Amino acid sequence: EIAESAVKFDGATFEDAGVPAGELVDWFVLRGFDGFFVPLGLDSVETQGATIAKIGNQPVALVDTANGTARFVVFDHDQLGVEIPPGEWRVADVGGGRSAAIRQQDGMCFMVLMKGSPQDVSDFARRGGG
Repeated sequence: EIAESAVKFDGATFEDAGVPAGELVDWFVLRGFDGFFVPLGLDSVETQGATIAKIGNQPVALVDTANGTARFVVFDHDQLGVEIPPGEWRVADVGGGRSAAIRQQDGMCFMVLMKGSPQDVSDFARRGGG
């Protein structure tokens, strides 16, 4: 459900980012979103745009990668009812030719959404997007 909603946001509503994903923490704090994080390995992935959106009436951070390969989604797992053991990647086909990998850390969830198979997104997440 979260993945389906996150895919629908148009990149035109995103603000230019153009920095590695790990450098967006302050960008999100300045816009009122606390808890943004990027797992090690994905923190150096270059971005093109970022925004804060609402899914299920809760704020989520959305970041598009520079090459358009993936969208990162960060949200409070309690607010959206997602339960995943901390530090473990969970991977799923989310329909429409897209797959997602998600993990939880310090009460926040980080999701990678991209076109391709669950194996494609798993490989992307585990090797840092490269």
